[in-house]
Amino acid sequence: MHTVTTDADHIARHHPDLSDAQALLYAKWKKYGLHFKEYGAEFIGTAILVCGIVLIVGALFGDGSPFVQRLPDPALRRLLAGLCIGATGGLVAISPLGKLSGAHLNPAVSLGFFILRKMHARDAVAYVLFQLLGAFAGVILAAAIGPHLAQPVRDAVLVPAAQLSTLSVVLLEALVTFILCGAIFLFVSSKRLMRFTPLAVMACAGLLNLCDGHLSGFGANPARWFGPAAVQEYWRFAACYVGGPLIGSAAATPLPKLLSRVRGASFIPHTAKLFHDIRYRSIFTHDTTPSTLPKRLTRKG
Repeated sequence: MHTVTTDADHIARHHPDLSDAQALLYAKWKKYGLHFKEYGAEFIGTAILVCGIVLIVGALFGDGSPFVQRLPDPALRRLLAGLCIGATGGLVAISPLGKLSGAHLNPAVSLGFFILRKMHARDAVAYVLFQLLGAFAGVILAAAIGPHLAQPVRDAVLVPAAQLSTLSVVLLEALVTFILCGAIFLFVSSKRLMRFTPLAVMACAGLLNLCDGHLSGFGANPARWFGPAAVQEYWRFAACYVGGPLIGSAAATPLPKLLSRVRGASFIPHTAKLFHDIRYRSIFTHDTTPSTLPKRLTRKG
């Protein structure tokens, strides 16, 4: 009960319009509730992201695609693919789906926010599960929408460059995820920059895919790996594309605290949403930005 009362005190500080009873109810709802609307939003959002990835990769790298002939430079196509993928995730983040769930769309992101004590364990586990299911559904959707794009690239299944060792792939995946998640954690730790987090993700995705797309494939997301791998039944590099991103995300979690020491001021994540909108409820803990209570808790207490 100590955790709930501590969370309730935190909620009351940042929601002065709430009574103590409402703050306690909100804290209990965050800790003990099953938040199926958020889980569903993660499922749909991840499906949209992975569907977009398959179609984008097919359009820019598939045999017979007109883009391959019109843009013969593979580096330019990697940059464009990364920007488009990042934009897809960014659009989900600023949509009602993303404003509700936070648009993690990536088990590595959810793990990082859990380590940063922004998520309760049951929500973190549920997010990962629904992200994996959403990724699988996204590949099926892409194959239905554009089979001529999905088939030539084998549903964008991740396969590293032949010359890379397993350790090299793990380290590359850890590095790109460290940069991506580090940008997210730092941006949401700044009241001034947090609204630009989707743009930061888009920029990082473009640059990281440019640098790493031809090496490890810029997975940086176990769900993005899982969807195509499950459909293609290709599990060979599971340790690389699951372990690498999880290591990279965990390694990025100390960055806000390190920046706090450098700047001599508190620098902690204000939210676990990539685009926080105060008109939406929040299942996350220790938010320092207001949110809207679930409808069933809006009665005055």
